[in-house]
Amino acid sequence: KSIALALSSTLEAARSERGGVAEDAVLLSGRHNIYAQLLQEADKAKDNMVICSTPEGLRQKQAALSSKNDKLARKGVKVHYRPSQTGRYAIFDDKRLLLFLNPLSADPKNERALLLDSPFLAAHLGRPRNPLKKP
Repeated sequence: KSIALALSSTLEAARSERGGVAEDAVLLSGRHNIYAQLLQEADKAKDNMVICSTPEGLRQKQAALSSKNDKLARKGVKVHYRPSQTGRYAIFDDKRLLLFLNPLSADPKNERALLLDSPFLAAHLGRPRNPLKKP
């Protein structure tokens, strides 16, 4: 909750500095709104998507995206699903990302996510994780 509030206040400050417009970040509230944005971003994707969440979260996101699978395949968009117990995010075309700010168990009405245009962060989170090799 405190992370979402801090990000919200930061976004409000950015909006006031830019005359009411914050072009590179949007705070979303409510699971329904977040999943609607996930579907919109999937429609705009041109190359790839990475979805990272808990196994239950991956099932929910796969179900939400099931209506888009054929369209994504026709466009040549590769969708990668990564199970994780700690990270919940989606990356679109290695430049936009949707960060889920609450645990999956949060009340759907109170769930929050941050949509960012950040190629640097998207590239960092999108890299495959390789276990450290022992010498």
